Amino acid sequence: MTDIQNVTPESVKQTTINLSLIDWFGFDLDHTLIRYQLHNFHILVYKLMSNYLIENYHYNSELQKNVASIHDYAVKGLIYDSLYGDIIQLNNNGHVIYSLHGLNTKTDQDILKQRYPNGLQSIENSTDKRYWILLTYFEQSVSYLIANIVDLVDKQQVFNSNVDNNVKIDDTNKYSFFFISHIFWV
Repeated sequence: MTDIQNVTPESVKQTTINLSLIDWFGFDLDHTLIRYQLHNFHILVYKLMSNYLIENYHYNSELQKNVASIHDYAVKGLIYDSLYGDIIQLNNNGHVIYSLHGLNTKTDQDILKQRYPNGLQSIENSTDKRYWILLTYFEQSVSYLIANIVDLVDKQQVFNSNVDNNVKIDDTNKYSFFFISHIFWV
């Protein structure tokens, strides 16, 4: 066994890893193995997802233009409420402390108390597919994409205007039509 004191940066750089027998790769974003450039990673993931939606579902290309503030969504443990189009953050006691509708519109505290009177309990008791839990840094790009789509829904500009899309958006599915079918593409 190699003594840890004898390991130098030069010896690590010269190490070759044979990947031919590897079936799966996992990512560990708590930086135990690698220091990630999270900002660049999130921009890359966001661009890949938005490009997929633009090319395959004819979403508005405006999704590609707004990546400047993606790092503001570097929060774990967010919840997307597809009924209202809000991204919610809870405190340690499970109470809603913050909610954004789209990228910049903060939801009023009185409205939050009305929608989620018991905080996390209100969310946990929901048996429909109304909520999407965004727990990890991997989902930061997804929360930012959702916020951008919510803004496009509110402007009624989700899809490219020159494409006839069969998706009908009305008040019953206004913020959930894309919820599973378009974003989960793997």
